[in-house]
Amino acid sequence: MSIIDRINGLLKERQISAAKMMRDLNLSSGLYSQWKSLGRIPSTDKIEMVAAYLGVSTDYLITGNEEEHEHSYSTTVIKRKATRFQKTIMKLQW
Repeated sequence: MSIIDRINGLLKERQISAAKMMRDLNLSSGLYSQWKSLGRIPSTDKIEMVAAYLGVSTDYLITGNEEEHEHSYSTTVIKRKATRFQKTIMKLQW
């Protein structure tokens, strides 16, 4: 399985379109097409951006190690929820 296959699987799992992800990351949708259609491998900085966006480790995108995927996703979700909670508390304190 390739990096783009893992990205596509994660997008499907999270019900996010590739166009939305690229738009949210401020990247060209043409770039995604190059990855998918032409088999180009995303640059390191793009892999890092996509991994962070999808809540997985770069290792998971590159190697497909499921253990990394599950741990990283769970940790990322918890961190996001904690951050939202902290922001809510801060707003209430004002």
